Amino acid sequence: MFSRSSVQALLLAVLGLAFPATAQEETAVAEPEVPIVAASPVLVERLEQRGSWQWHVLRDNGREYVRFSDIHEFYKFELMDVIGDEVVLESPNSKTILRFLAGLRQAQIKSYKAYLSFAPLRFENRIYLSRVDLSLLIDPIIRPSTYSYPTGIIPTILLNVSADDSLAGQVASHVKQGLEAFGIQAITELPKAPDEAVIPVPKLLARLHLSQHLESDELWTQTIAPHGTPIHEETALPKDDGKAPGNSQDRFNIVLGMSIHATLMETVEGVLDGGLRRARTKFLKEAAEPAVSISIPAETTAAAEVMGAAIVRGVRNFRDRVVPKS
Repeated sequence: MFSRSSVQALLLAVLGLAFPATAQEETAVAEPEVPIVAASPVLVERLEQRGSWQWHVLRDNGREYVRFSDIHEFYKFELMDVIGDEVVLESPNSKTILRFLAGLRQAQIKSYKAYLSFAPLRFENRIYLSRVDLSLLIDPIIRPSTYSYPTGIIPTILLNVSADDSLAGQVASHVKQGLEAFGIQAITELPKAPDEAVIPVPKLLARLHLSQHLESDELWTQTIAPHGTPIHEETALPKDDGKAPGNSQDRFNIVLGMSIHATLMETVEGVLDGGLRRARTKFLKEAAEPAVSISIPAETTAAAEVMGAAIVRGVRNFRDRVVPKS
């Protein structure tokens, strides 16, 4: 019979053989090692060169995360505070404040609520942000001028309104009038040839969808969820692995969404901040141009004219930030 100590030694030896260290793992710059438990996924941090910058990259279930301290240095934030599970990045001169909480998808971007694709992760007393959120949410908001819209677009907005939404319809009417006053045409459907065959879609400036809801006093703005990520307030990954046409504009979607959401929150009284959210609606998935969906509380006391003017200002801000000057 084997003694208990000999059995334990044998099990440890087997476990040790089950997780051999690769040469890359042996030479990686990492945090102090933690015991490897066979039943749990192993988190490994590596120092990786991306372009001219080195990032501390943590991989968890095939997903990449980067240290907030690297984000602080790369974007030259003036201040970074870490209090428990909360991380605050701040540049007072540019009035930029980012606030995150480990394990929570809701974040504060500037002064507004926004939702991450994945919650920040804590590992070895450090907090990490998913690379998806850094690349497709934070970077476009911080550096919108980095992304230049293709030339050859026409100054036209496709304006879509949910059926029978009286308040949304009123807002849309003011949006149309306001855009046209600044030389931006608003159309309600894409043009078709006489034989009803769809002709090539012209390169529009953007697409907007307006609707209203009875859920709360919150106003929210939605953009399409990045490929392979969950939508707002869901954790399940999408079953369809195909990338939607709308995902080709992921970064411009965020610039447009935050431009409009920020002006609405700054201007409109009587509504609460429902945040910049992620969705995967038919309208957003099929959009060939940057697209957002705006949901207005049906019983708000805010004037339709004020909301329409705020949306127009958001569209103009988007155009000024990304469309090359002719």
